[in-house]
Amino acid sequence: MQVSWIYKRPSARALWAGWFMLCLVIAFVHFQTLEFDPPVNQDEVQIIDLGRTILDPGSGWSVTWYVQGAHPTQYYTYLGLIFQEWAAQASIPSNLGPRLLSMLAAIFAASCALGWLLARGTVPIVSLLIALAFLLDPIFSDIYRGGRIDGWALGACMASCALLCIARKRAGNGLPVRVSAFIAGALLALSFFFWASAPILYPLVLMECYYLARVLHRNRADRQDSWLEAAGVFAAGVLFALLVLAIPVLLEFGIFAASARAMFESQSLVAGVQNPVFGLFAVYDPALLLAVMAAFLVRREWGVLIALIFALLLAQRTAIYLPRITYLLPYGLAVIAFAWQGPLQGRFGPYANVTRFATLALLLVFNGYLVLLQRPAIAKAQYPANDPHQLLTTMQAAVGPGDHRVLLEEWQLYYAGRALGWNMFLHSNPVGEQRYTEFLSTMDYVIMREEFGWYNVYNKLEPAGFVFKTSVSFAPPASTVTDVLGIELAVPQVRYPTVHIYEKAQTGTSLTD
Repeated sequence: MQVSWIYKRPSARALWAGWFMLCLVIAFVHFQTLEFDPPVNQDEVQIIDLGRTILDPGSGWSVTWYVQGAHPTQYYTYLGLIFQEWAAQASIPSNLGPRLLSMLAAIFAASCALGWLLARGTVPIVSLLIALAFLLDPIFSDIYRGGRIDGWALGACMASCALLCIARKRAGNGLPVRVSAFIAGALLALSFFFWASAPILYPLVLMECYYLARVLHRNRADRQDSWLEAAGVFAAGVLFALLVLAIPVLLEFGIFAASARAMFESQSLVAGVQNPVFGLFAVYDPALLLAVMAAFLVRREWGVLIALIFALLLAQRTAIYLPRITYLLPYGLAVIAFAWQGPLQGRFGPYANVTRFATLALLLVFNGYLVLLQRPAIAKAQYPANDPHQLLTTMQAAVGPGDHRVLLEEWQLYYAGRALGWNMFLHSNPVGEQRYTEFLSTMDYVIMREEFGWYNVYNKLEPAGFVFKTSVSFAPPASTVTDVLGIELAVPQVRYPTVHIYEKAQTGTSLTD
């Protein structure tokens, strides 16, 4: 099956203009429900608060509080954190600012993916369609709609790959590659300071480095850079960026080092979360999994497969969950793109052409329907249960504004607390029972959704001097079903959880008063 239009080569200007328009349409659709879908989550809140404490290292409160050191946790991958905090400052009490910035980061990552695939020699229209499928990927869209900053790290790594591909083409034409190699190295280092999961993509960057070195070695008789010189320039770019970006860390090295120890302790508790990668993709991203498997049968690039094996080994060193496997998506893009490196000939050529076209079409239709139609329709049908503005209204009535010291066991209330001027706390590392009780006794309020939380908080409330103040419940969804293209869908009856508020007791009162 030959689809001639897909092999046409539009001008670069036309291609990127079309891509820009597609991004605008997708951003517009997302914007309709971005503020209330998905609900505020732990990662979103922690990222913003980590950025706040980096900008204000002397802050006396934090929802990532290091109890043993009595200071906020500070994360060394600080760039994306700072961006999110600036966005939060611009939009609080709304959560729209950080989510818009995360969506912009996703568009940046998808644009870098498009540039990388084009630089690899993939058919331009196919490159655009694969990048579009990436931007609409169900896992990735949940990540960036929920305020995570992985898009910056993904984009920096794929931009590095794109520059190395450009350098490879220049090397093949006998042209120097120093500038491209230096910037590629700097971007590799930059990616880590956006988010610490970036090293999962480093095998992909090193694969492109190998391809560049192979071309330089093969053409070593020409008057151009040798592969050793290119490797040195690439390493110099990495080192230069590391030195510049590490300056803020070095200036506050004691706090960053203590925070790093606390984070390693916390991560050790969740490192045992090892969900099967294949199973996660099969459940949450089945169309991509099918497209990758079909593409691998059509045409195989062993370099990508080897890089993917190393990436999986790196990922296995930490917890395996949905945000982490987002960093495996670019490997899937490379596998699918390689299957489209020109028409297929031979006995099975027609069948292979049908397979790759059908799976790419299925990937786009599935992702587009799920992300642009089904999820927005369900989110609107759940309103007002997912309306974050009710959180501010209820907390203003229940607790009120002021610099109250609040132990916040409910992440969704973070934006409301910021708007009301609370000093919010939540410990970020394991700590002894006695030390935790002492920490608890310094609070003015405790807000939690259940009687039993970390360290069995409920049993420590009365010894720490707290009494029950009130419980707050939130609105349920307005609908039970919704319709998408004639398909009736059940609306999950999910609302913000009921929270219990405890305040410091007056003399002679008890927890049940």
